[in-house]
Amino acid sequence: MSTTFNPFSPADVKETVEWALGSATPMAIVSNNSKKLLGQPTNLDVTLDLSNLKGIVTYEPSELVLTARPGTTVKEVSDALEACGQELAFEPPDYGAFFGGASERATLGGTIACNLSGPRRIKVGGARDHFLGMQAVNGRAEIFKAGGKVVKNVTGYDLCKLIAGSYGTLALLTEATLKVLPKSEKVRTVLVSGLTDQSALSIFQEVMAGPMEPTALAHLPINIAKRSSVDLVSEGTASISAIRMEGPTPSVLQRTKTLLQFLQASGHTEELHGHRSKIFWKEITNLNPFIENLDSTIWRIIVPPSSSSSITRILSEKFDISWFYDWAGGLIWIESEFETNALHSAIRACVAKEGGQALVIRRGNNLSTSTEVFQPLPKPIFQLNYRIKQAFDPKAIFNPGRVYMGI
Repeated sequence: MSTTFNPFSPADVKETVEWALGSATPMAIVSNNSKKLLGQPTNLDVTLDLSNLKGIVTYEPSELVLTARPGTTVKEVSDALEACGQELAFEPPDYGAFFGGASERATLGGTIACNLSGPRRIKVGGARDHFLGMQAVNGRAEIFKAGGKVVKNVTGYDLCKLIAGSYGTLALLTEATLKVLPKSEKVRTVLVSGLTDQSALSIFQEVMAGPMEPTALAHLPINIAKRSSVDLVSEGTASISAIRMEGPTPSVLQRTKTLLQFLQASGHTEELHGHRSKIFWKEITNLNPFIENLDSTIWRIIVPPSSSSSITRILSEKFDISWFYDWAGGLIWIESEFETNALHSAIRACVAKEGGQALVIRRGNNLSTSTEVFQPLPKPIFQLNYRIKQAFDPKAIFNPGRVYMGI
């Protein structure tokens, strides 16, 4: 029989962990459960649900910091920031529809635990780069604090970087403090039609190396571009390469003009202004191109941008796949409905050769349930991760096996 604990305070969390520690009972750690399909399935009888630890604790717009409990939804945080002209600059995604569920249920704790970020990551960093401080409970049933509540905080070892992306296997957040930033005054997105994958990624690298300071760059082959709700993207007859400019109005207008001049000989260009630009990049952030077929398997691949087009070329010669590029080619999203086990092995081989990482972000019907979700670790790195797990959670009661077996 399954059991769920719903603590309302850090003391309640500590008490629950003490019980689990004393009985050596492993627990699945969730909040709104919007990411239960992300990572290896835990299949545990006991669940610790942190969704009742919610609400913004403090928000100081002048100091650019916000502290909230882990069950607070990202939407609640975003709405509070919007009222003061600020935002979570790392663009936390909402994967509700992508996983076949409801939208706007993503929580702050889950976003940090999975270190999820959107297209602006190439400019401002990921979730862990905005995670300043925390209060948490470890697997020894100890309440501890790390980091601080100011932007300039360099005291001690940065445990926040370690906890972010640990998928709830090391410690349970009871409070999180994040850096926030002012929203951009102006947004423009330049679209270029008809570029090949290699041409688009080469242009992206030139743009990144120049003075134009883009905040997002994505390339969509025509079959992916057709899935957009933005007419200038979906109604064309060729691939779409998108480059976003953000900032003060005069700066954005000048940089956009410079970019258009640079792209003049590359192909037909169009501009997306504020509203349509925001819609387009939200589609990229939330993986909207992949919500029509929830039975397909989706891989998230991080490799050097110089290797991206060769990886998709090699894979597409043997397998029926769709894909698009984000982070100027540093991130590839690959979709497949068929031959997924053989494709999985091919992806692992390609990514390992380039020193990258591949994550099965959504497991489709044709992928074996025994397939590893995360990129296998070299033995020394696995041992290091194991020792860290032992230090925080010696009896492995937090999400055991959620990332790697034995951790």
